[in-house]
Amino acid sequence: MRVTVSTVQCPKCGAEEMHPDGEKLLIRGFKVHDAGHWWSQCLVCAGYYNADLTVKPIGKDGLNPDYDHEKGWF
Repeated sequence: MRVTVSTVQCPKCGAEEMHPDGEKLLIRGFKVHDAGHWWSQCLVCAGYYNADLTVKPIGKDGLNPDYDHEKGWF
């Protein structure tokens, strides 16, 4: 048996799985299994990052107010 894993790329914005710094993720690859399909979430499309791929400011509650858990799924 041969298993080949290719990189994950967002079909909407083109972001790749790893951040260019090599330490953070831009896509949570294959994290949720629902209805017979493994789903990935693009954190760029979900609003976690700014256009320059820096994390958006965290609010007083310790959360990123622009990050929408419902967006970025593919």
